[in-house]
Amino acid sequence: MSDNVPPFKTRASLRADLARLGVRPGDVVMVHAAMSKVGPLLNGPDALVGALLDAVGPDGSLMVYTDWDSVHDDLLDEDGRVLPEWRDHVPGFDASTSRATRMNGVIAEFVRTTPGARRSGNPGASMAALGRLAD
Repeated sequence: MSDNVPPFKTRASLRADLARLGVRPGDVVMVHAAMSKVGPLLNGPDALVGALLDAVGPDGSLMVYTDWDSVHDDLLDEDGRVLPEWRDHVPGFDASTSRATRMNGVIAEFVRTTPGARRSGNPGASMAALGRLAD
């Protein structure tokens, strides 16, 4: 390998790292990770999601805290409702399409949009999950 090529991590190498950390088949793992701290990944965040799913296996589950990427707290009345003049501009929460908050990092949105993911219905504290216990 050339000196100017970064040492990419792969899905397989991440899976091995997770095993060394003690992640086992059947585990339920909740992840909050900064991709910048993981390092360069071949195939990006999908490699980490895949490695986590490989590590927990078909009997395990992967969870992330998604919340909701709608920054409209300053547009609420004293009862917590969007002010009338802003309602046409603030779409309601939809568990299947509303983005995960950016403050939780890219991995939350990647898990949320992975085929088979399930998301809870609470807009203020929603979770997304994959695996046996996702429902």
